[in-house]
This record gives sequence, C-alpha cells and structure tokens, in this order.
Amino acid sequence: MQNILFLDIETNPRSKRVDYGATFKGQELHESSTVKLLQWIKEAKYICGHNILNHDIPELKKKLGDQVFAGKKYIDTLLWSPLLFVKRPNHNLTKGYRIVNASEVNNPLSDCKLTEDYLVRELNRFNDLDSKEKSVFYSLLKNQASFNVFFELARFDDSKIVESSLADLLGKDICANVDLDYYMDQYPESLAYVFTLLRLGDVDAVLPQWVRHEYPDSEKILNE
Repeated sequence: MQNILFLDIETNPRSKRVDYGATFKGQELHESSTVKLLQWIKEAKYICGHNILNHDIPELKKKLGDQVFAGKKYIDTLLWSPLLFVKRPNHNLTKGYRIVNASEVNNPLSDCKLTEDYLVRELNRFNDLDSKEKSVFYSLLKNQASFNVFFELARFDDSKIVESSLADLLGKDICANVDLDYYMDQYPESLAYVFTLLRLGDVDAVLPQWVRHEYPDSEKILNE
C-alpha cells in the first residue's frame, strides 16, 4: 500500500468549506488547503477512493488541472464493491462515527482510512474466489480503465488465467440462447455485474440501485 494515495473530498453543508482528507505512506492529511495534497498526488503511483472517478478526481482536476494526474492509476472501491460483496444491501462506506452520532459531518480523513480497510477486504475477497471466477472477471474487465488497475494490486494477470466461460459457470441459471459473446464485447462491465449476481448471489439478490443507474444495460442483460 506504500504507493497508494487514499483521498476524499467533503464539502461542509453548513459552512460550504471544502475539506481534503488523505493518507499516504503512513502520513495523514486533513486540511482545507491542497498544497500538501498536490505534492502527494505527484509522488503517488496509485490514487484510491470510494466513488473517486465520478466525484473526487473531477473536482480536483477543476482546481489543480489535468496535468498533475497524467499517468496516475486509479482504484475506485465503489466499482468493485457490488462485484465482490454482492449480498450487501448498499455499497456506501459504513461510517461508524456517523452511526454513533448521526449529526456528525462526514470526515474525509476518516473516510480515507475506511476506504483503505475496504480495499484490503476487496483484495482478500477477490483472492478467495475460485480461479475460474477470477479469470472471468479478468477477461471482462482487464481492458476497462476504470477497473483494470485492481488486478495489478491483486497480482492477477494473463499468466494466471484458467480456462473458463460464463456459460459453463452459470449453467442452467441463464437462457441457452443468450448471445454472451455480444455482451462480452459490447457491455463487459454490465455483464460482470450480472455474472456476480447470478454466480455469487442468492435467489433474493438484486442488482444494486447504483449499478442500475451507472450501468443500465446490466438490467437489460439480466432480464434477457
């Protein structure tokens, strides 16, 4: 985890103050200034957060510009949460400090620490999967920029692929006439969410609302 910068941005709804939280190489940051954060971004190889691709990175690029992020690799723990913890009712970070005090505002530094812990859980969960299941995820997502950096951290690459197919793993759970090759080519991310629901979920499992919103084709695929 030494080369991973965990970051989070929060805007206080009362004061409108923007707070930046980050952890990097054993150090912590919780400031309204981006001076130190900017230096950490320059040094980091990986940048990780929960919903970082849709929220934190676009906001930071508005303030810091695009150039500082050139060549950086992103890990978004929100994207992987529905794939690896399919039975969770939602995929928000579980913020214990807000459970204790619901009026407490979001703390970006605390959320960074929660994200770091959650990434470790995701990596452990992925490594516990059957080799064929890991191979399916890899074949679907290895060329998808929002997902593929995760495989680097999990140390899973082409050399570890075992022969497998979605049709074989899902068996009688899917219609034999579905054109899986088409979905693999056109909608690999959506298909990955459907695969994990059918393979790792249970009869009561459903696509999370977030997945249906961000990857609407997943519901169409599941229905077919």
